[in-house]
Amino acid sequence: MISRNFNLLRKASFSKRELGAIILASLGLFLEFYDFSIFGFYALYFAPKIFPYVNISAYVDIFSIFALGYCMKPFGILIFQKLSLRLPLRRILNISIVIMAISFLSIATVPIYDSIGIWSGVIILCARLLQGIASGIEMQCIIKYLSSTLTMSKRNMATSAILLAISLGIFLGVMLNRGLIQYFNDFQLEDWGWRIPFYLGAILSLLSCIIRISSKKSEITPKYLQHKVNIFTIFIKYKKRILLIAGMVGINATLLMSGIIFMPIYLHSTLNLNYFTISNILFKATILSVIASLITHYLSKIINPTFLIKLTYLGIIITIIYCYHCFATGKNMSMAVYQIAILYSTVSRLTPLAIPKDIFPSYLRLTCVSTATHIGFMLFGVTYPLSLALILSLSHSVFIAPCIYIIMVTCISITCIFILPKS
Repeated sequence: MISRNFNLLRKASFSKRELGAIILASLGLFLEFYDFSIFGFYALYFAPKIFPYVNISAYVDIFSIFALGYCMKPFGILIFQKLSLRLPLRRILNISIVIMAISFLSIATVPIYDSIGIWSGVIILCARLLQGIASGIEMQCIIKYLSSTLTMSKRNMATSAILLAISLGIFLGVMLNRGLIQYFNDFQLEDWGWRIPFYLGAILSLLSCIIRISSKKSEITPKYLQHKVNIFTIFIKYKKRILLIAGMVGINATLLMSGIIFMPIYLHSTLNLNYFTISNILFKATILSVIASLITHYLSKIINPTFLIKLTYLGIIITIIYCYHCFATGKNMSMAVYQIAILYSTVSRLTPLAIPKDIFPSYLRLTCVSTATHIGFMLFGVTYPLSLALILSLSHSVFIAPCIYIIMVTCISITCIFILPKS
């Protein structure tokens, strides 16, 4: 996926100024998905430090905070609507990146429960709320720029920058996790090592802000104001189509959250795997997902993407049953994780291709698809680890519950793609 998107950007006929602006705009998405990956990996270490109990309840609270943070994105969109009337777009981008830096730094420096009690959890909550607001602002900035300053052909090519930024953010989180596991022991990671990725996130955020400020030649122009649209008005007008696409995205979000946010804790707390083994499994799963994405890209050139994604949905149902059978029996568990990663990579590559090009007006397409993606992640992805953690705290259905949830979401995605209008 990474090499494919890089080649698309390199071959596109962007001017240096346009390419620079797109890269600068994508920095926020890179940081957002870097944050996703490290929060999932390192919640395993810091959750018992933030809450006064070393059991699954600590993870329930962490996932609740994560869900609340992501659900703040609509408020970020509202804030963007107000700021865009008063400030240049590039200044709004800088504001959002500074908020991200504050969020990273707050988590990196938060005192543990033994020092300040419940306030440690409150600080984490506030940091996640800020992160959600910043992400909402950032995504709207990118949409406005791509929708209003580029032609349709360049807009489609520029989408590769978004996918590239997402891939690189997740990849950096995976590589950092593997590196820290290699150089620090379990005690060091549980004591203070989990703070390092968040310090790095704060540094990367500030560097991104400095790059944006200093890159005057890539100034984002006021052309984005040529289409003054309100995202909530758009949702009301196209709500059926947006919700159907959100249903399609639901399985993408569920597989992403199961592999990044929930899987490390699931493997450790439920299956009793050690940190080093988990790190190796997730690293190999990431490599396999990149390979699967490349294969899917070439297949989509010779086979109808809509047919392929329907076939993939059916494959998910069969494969997920096998995966959680592996978890239940304790056999081939790493193979099960690899298959989940491959399924996510495949379906995430096919979903944009399966959405009809004429389903929305050209200048609204990115806004509508992005809105649908946010809704899909909030309805299905964010609630996945939270729902499973709650189930695990109330029952002993540690193997069948994830299977049922993913199959249910897959059925919703299948239904949505059959109902979705072609134009």
